[in-house]
Amino acid sequence: MTQKQDGRSPSGRAVVNGAASVSALRASVPSAYVAPVTDLSDLDSLDDTEMVEGYLDGFNGEPEPQGNRSRAYWHGWCNGAVDGKHREPDEAQRILASKVVGRSGERP
Repeated sequence: MTQKQDGRSPSGRAVVNGAASVSALRASVPSAYVAPVTDLSDLDSLDDTEMVEGYLDGFNGEPEPQGNRSRAYWHGWCNGAVDGKHREPDEAQRILASKVVGRSGERP
């Protein structure tokens, strides 16, 4: 990845040692969602029921959740909104997807 002098890639994303920075990842996700899931152990720790509830709401086009929702709900909502074609995947989702593929050996 080519890096500009201001610390950003040609696409405008902030980079740290060739990877997107945490602050850049946070900036790419909904405003109240401040801790994107990018690690498998983190994903495994989230409540499945809340993730499914969020996923279904996101898939069905419900509006971006407010701060009263859990991180599991947010994660589900973000993925459901992408799968429902209501938004584009963010960098955190791409990072996690590549790790899930690596763990299972299959494409999600």
